[in-house]
Amino acid sequence: MTEHSTSKPDRFLNLTEAAELLKVSKSSLRRWTNSGDLPSYRVGVRAERRFRLSDLLDFVESRTAAAKPQSAAGTHVCTKFKDREEQWQLLQPYLSAHLSDDAAVVYLHQDGESRVRNWLAGSDGAGEMMRKKRFRLISAQESYLRDDYFDGQRMLGFWQAVIDEFEQAHVARLLLTGEMDWATLGLPGSGQLIEYEKQLDRFLKAYPNVTVACQYDLTKFSAATIFDSVCLHPTVLPAVG
Repeated sequence: MTEHSTSKPDRFLNLTEAAELLKVSKSSLRRWTNSGDLPSYRVGVRAERRFRLSDLLDFVESRTAAAKPQSAAGTHVCTKFKDREEQWQLLQPYLSAHLSDDAAVVYLHQDGESRVRNWLAGSDGAGEMMRKKRFRLISAQESYLRDDYFDGQRMLGFWQAVIDEFEQAHVARLLLTGEMDWATLGLPGSGQLIEYEKQLDRFLKAYPNVTVACQYDLTKFSAATIFDSVCLHPTVLPAVG
């Protein structure tokens, strides 16, 4: 048994629940716990395994990182952060890589236009790109939540129109990034988030020159939602530190 302590309450899963969540066999879970790769707890007279949800999330994240190097050249990226400083630190390499003559950026924000503009104030090339309309700031209410509801197919159509427009302008590389806080507001359609992420990942296969960075605030989403999101993104950047 691996000993852990935490000041935050967390959900515990039994062996069957953990195997279903990770979509692996029970024997795989036993092997990972026996080797010490995955923390577990023993409870009851039968010393049955219990798994903390956050430990399962960390385990998936570590295996994702080992399987695929992290870089600013991915296709579908998940950034996870605990505060604004970490948010900017994780996103900055992607923005910097697209602040050039052959690239464009579309940033979907949640009530954060002035914040993003302040971030960009010291970034070379950002002002010129904005003047040329190749760096666009669009609110969640104008994109994810038009008419105060979310529809996954409509959002894919939104991205398709953006990609088509910049392709016609002969832009070689495109960064699309969105703050995902909109999904925590409880508006109609918000429950489609994970299914939308699945569809978006399939959609992006046809566009190798497009990078999408989905930004998740760990203070606003449940551990279960973050876990599902990590499983869906080919590249995952953890919270700094």
